[in-house]
Amino acid sequence: MKIDLIYGPPGTGKTTTLMNDIEKTLENVSPEKIAFVTFTKEGAENGKKRAMEKFGIKAEDLPYFGTLHSMAFRANGMNRASVIQKKHYFEFGKKVGMNFMGYYTEDLKNNDDLYLFFDEVYRNTPASAQYYLQTLDTAKLDYIRKNYARYKEQANIYDYTDMIERFVKDQKQIPVHTAYIDESQDLTNLQWKMVWTAFRGAERIVIAGDDDQAIYEWSGADVKYLLQIEGNARVLNQSYRVPDAILAYGKRISKQIKNRFNKEYHSTGEKGEVFFINSLKEVQFNATETWMILSRNNYYLSEVREELEKRGLFYYNKNEPSIKPQEIQAIKLYLQAQKDGVISGNILPSYLKKGYKIENPWYESMKLDNATYIRTYLAAHNGKLPNGTPKIRVSTIHGVKGGEADNVILLTDMTRSTYNNFKANPDTEHRVFYVGVTRARKRLIVRYPTSKLFYPLREEDW
Repeated sequence: MKIDLIYGPPGTGKTTTLMNDIEKTLENVSPEKIAFVTFTKEGAENGKKRAMEKFGIKAEDLPYFGTLHSMAFRANGMNRASVIQKKHYFEFGKKVGMNFMGYYTEDLKNNDDLYLFFDEVYRNTPASAQYYLQTLDTAKLDYIRKNYARYKEQANIYDYTDMIERFVKDQKQIPVHTAYIDESQDLTNLQWKMVWTAFRGAERIVIAGDDDQAIYEWSGADVKYLLQIEGNARVLNQSYRVPDAILAYGKRISKQIKNRFNKEYHSTGEKGEVFFINSLKEVQFNATETWMILSRNNYYLSEVREELEKRGLFYYNKNEPSIKPQEIQAIKLYLQAQKDGVISGNILPSYLKKGYKIENPWYESMKLDNATYIRTYLAAHNGKLPNGTPKIRVSTIHGVKGGEADNVILLTDMTRSTYNNFKANPDTEHRVFYVGVTRARKRLIVRYPTSKLFYPLREEDW
């Protein structure tokens, strides 16, 4: 088996490189003998779509383009009814007197979900789970883990880790000639076991990723495993996103990562800018450019949203627009109803208050929690409702991995738990902020910290 490693620093066109490699492979190998695996469902779908468009191939000709979970799902002969759902988490929680959502983020606190999260991380990468033990009741943890396994067995359902565990245990194999593993830095130890199990008969495996952008260690990603793999290594050395000043700044962060594969790559050749601010009030948002406002923790984003709404700015809150399309449509229908004297459409009635009067302004007659914000937006935009998609995105750094914008505003404050982890495992946070910095195409704007707990991005902190 031949193993090729492709290291793709920010903006170096890693996916395009993989597509070009696949095109070359297709000269001698049929599409159904090629696998393309990536960490997220979105990434897998984008990979499949790009391959279909580039090579004129139908979806059915690419049976092994997907996530490891989707491949395990099919190989195990599962159906949707056998996959755990939100209702099962609620039901299990009720049985053991706890409250489970089954949804985990990097800001997971000391709530009940932490017990199931520990179980998931432990089964994927045992070493990563040890960090969470300090906040858990070990007796309760043993109880939850045993009963969770028993509940799934009795309900005849599987969670996503079960799928891969079963695949590995049964030594399933996927019959392909060449396998491409994208975003490899995000794979857990268990998922690596599935890779080698599934593709043990392949003649070639192409592993692509960037250890410097491994920011999912909190959920079990095993970047150390990636760094131990031996093969023909190639570094993509030209960024098509990051300009001079921002690349230099990013490299100052990446060089602090102790456990890494050294990668030299070049900027776009544009100058770029890096500067500091004390407050978001100093920023004038250019409506013709794109913006990201990024924080390490969700906790600090509420003040960002408040500032944007005071200024009547339209933005994405993670992936949701701050004024939803149905809210815009409902207001338009109300204004039309004032002219016509008739309520029309299926959307508007659900927004109307009991006893509303059509002659009243929309904000008096409609149930909208963000009515004050919408009025502020209208005042700032000559009475016109939003049209199109927002130019501003508010998110954690984890929420925009792979994304980019003309301008990135980076908040450096950390919660205490994150700061403590930074002191104990500095490589983890160096990688997170390296990802945040390298989202910027033109300008990086760093807000000075507002607390004593922060990531040291200022020159005087280094």
